[in-house]
Amino acid sequence: MSFRHPRAKMSLMKSDPFGDKKKPLAGLGSVVSGVFHRALVRPTVWKTIDFPSNDAAISCSTRLFKLALAPENGVVPDFKPGQFVYLSFPGRGILASPRPFTIASSPTEKRFIEILAKDTGDWSGNAKTLGIKTPALIWGPYGTFSYLQAPGSGRFVFLAGGIGGAPFLSMLRYMTDADRDARVLFIWGARTRDDMAEKEAILRAGERMSGFRFVPVLSHDPRWAGEHGRVDREKIERLVPAFFGFASDEFEWNSASYRLCGPRDFARDLGEILRDNGVKSAAIHSQSFNR
Repeated sequence: MSFRHPRAKMSLMKSDPFGDKKKPLAGLGSVVSGVFHRALVRPTVWKTIDFPSNDAAISCSTRLFKLALAPENGVVPDFKPGQFVYLSFPGRGILASPRPFTIASSPTEKRFIEILAKDTGDWSGNAKTLGIKTPALIWGPYGTFSYLQAPGSGRFVFLAGGIGGAPFLSMLRYMTDADRDARVLFIWGARTRDDMAEKEAILRAGERMSGFRFVPVLSHDPRWAGEHGRVDREKIERLVPAFFGFASDEFEWNSASYRLCGPRDFARDLGEILRDNGVKSAAIHSQSFNR
């Protein structure tokens, strides 16, 4: 079984929910222009649920929130870690307008999917107050950002900015369950620790994957004793070769696969840094969103 996909031959809805020109909510994968062909197939029906574990319920920060949604038929459709969906809540005012969100849970979780979002704007402000068993509609999944699309040599560098960490949480959860031999350097840039979430997923990856390292980079957290500032050239050129056991001038940059997710300038600037170090475009996979 799979999520339902839009098809151009379907009749147009009376009001196009994707004609909304408002700024998209952070936490989404970049959406291919015209992917809906201005027509939608019937979405699948879901409902919000309470989180099954206490760890999941308390792992979010004050700046972020998450929703767990279970399919009405009890079967979570197939998707790849790192893909995104469109989500709406019919009859809930502004929430009836579908918005894109990355799935933060793993495809190995068959009871529900988890959506992670930043608490900003009217849509998210209303969504975070929803109670359990609220009906929802989901379209998708979409996107080719998953590392499974191009697994390469099994050596990965994940670079995230802000809520752009969401697809990597899905990938790490999947790797922890099904691909523990992967070597992964995860560098996550954010303002403070409150802009990061799902710490239990990262800790679990560290416990179960010997080739995993997590490096938070915080720009506005005076209590933070780790990497400060932004994810920039100096940090990339120092941290990446060192993780793979090389000096910066001896490292073969094309021996790894790079995935970037964050605001548009974040993805653009880091992509340029990688290309300046000789990384071929085929090894760079990026996803971006408006701030």
